[in-house]
Amino acid sequence: MGCRVVASVSSTSSTVSPSGSGSVRYAVGGGPTGLVLGRSGEVWFSDTAGSHVGRLTAAGSLTEWDLNGGTPGFLALAADGTLWAPEEKAGLIMRIASNGTVSECPMPDRHSMPYGLTLGPDGNLWIVENYGGKIARMTTKGDVKEFPLPRLRGGPIDITSGPDGNIWFTNFDTGSIGRITVGGSLTTFPLASSLSQPAGITSGPDGAIWFTEFAGGAVGRISVAGEIKEFSLPRAKPKPNG
Repeated sequence: MGCRVVASVSSTSSTVSPSGSGSVRYAVGGGPTGLVLGRSGEVWFSDTAGSHVGRLTAAGSLTEWDLNGGTPGFLALAADGTLWAPEEKAGLIMRIASNGTVSECPMPDRHSMPYGLTLGPDGNLWIVENYGGKIARMTTKGDVKEFPLPRLRGGPIDITSGPDGNIWFTNFDTGSIGRITVGGSLTTFPLASSLSQPAGITSGPDGAIWFTEFAGGAVGRISVAGEIKEFSLPRAKPKPNG
């Protein structure tokens, strides 16, 4: 399908001042969700409720791109400075080049709800389709290949590139962790409870994969061999997410 430049999306710049002491806060919008660190120490974030993608420096310089009603999710930043963001309701992936040019790369099904994405070791984007129940591989030119999950509508939420050269993701609806090779071979690892609702996922410094359990009130660890440990959080009814 390919990506196309969107001339109607432009950026605005402003300066925001921090508030508070010790823990400093910047007011940047109505619902910041995804967050990634840039090459020069700046922070990129998705304002899902406000329909913006923003870039904020430690000095308070804020640049925002208005997505005209789009709902950006979790972000990924490439080594060349390109920012990638899924637009959940529009069913496409947005690309902001290092020079600020914005492009849109549509998914095959605009109702698939791309929710999270990561950059794989093969140089492609790997995307979870929450409504579509699929994992998608997208080239930087926007060509897409989809891999259906073993159980339709598994509800994949988040995705990360693992230290083993594979892609790992959370299946929110089925209470499992998934692994897909860059060649498309899928493996599923069930958690102790199918109702645990695994959500956020990331690679840890110990060579394992770590994830949160929204309904289970726990943080989990899965080795690249598939061995799972779950750690219950001490507070009453915690709901860890990202």
